[in-house]
Amino acid sequence: ELLKINLENNNISTLPDRFEELTELLFLDLAFNNLSKLPVSFSQLTDLMKLDLQRNQIVDFPLEIVKLTALRNLDVSSNRIKSLPAQLSTLKKIRYLDVSDNQIEKIHVNLSTFTELTFFDVSDNCFTELSSAFARYDNRLKGFDLKETAYQYTGEEKGHDLMYNQADRSEVDWDSHFNLESLVTRENFKSD
Repeated sequence: ELLKINLENNNISTLPDRFEELTELLFLDLAFNNLSKLPVSFSQLTDLMKLDLQRNQIVDFPLEIVKLTALRNLDVSSNRIKSLPAQLSTLKKIRYLDVSDNQIEKIHVNLSTFTELTFFDVSDNCFTELSSAFARYDNRLKGFDLKETAYQYTGEEKGHDLMYNQADRSEVDWDSHFNLESLVTRENFKSD
């Protein structure tokens, strides 16, 4: 039984639609390839715990991933993803989620559904606002990276806001929101 596959940096542009034969796979590394989509059978990797898809050519977040209910570590950084779908909330066991260095304009995910999430990296993206789901998130998050985003504090989130950036230097009571060990907010872009 095959538990781990590393196909990193192989110039792969398409995958065979035969993942039903690998249902016991736990770790899959497809980083540094040219993938733009995943085959339908990919959703049958229901035991998969770690998936690395960083540095590919993905534009639309692959909905096949939302069926990987055992997934704990997901890295889709350095692609061209434009939005995070609400269906991502089905990944209840996710602990590490890296969506940095994409072109994300909208984050439709309700963070409060991620009961085990401890690290979330959304740095180097295009979004300008965060949904109220961030404000309802409790203190499990240990690392939250927002550097180099276009996020702007509007004032409407006061009392619920999680962010502190160069656009608004008002103090936020971090202790009431998170038990953070790491928060990165440098180099946010201020627009007038």
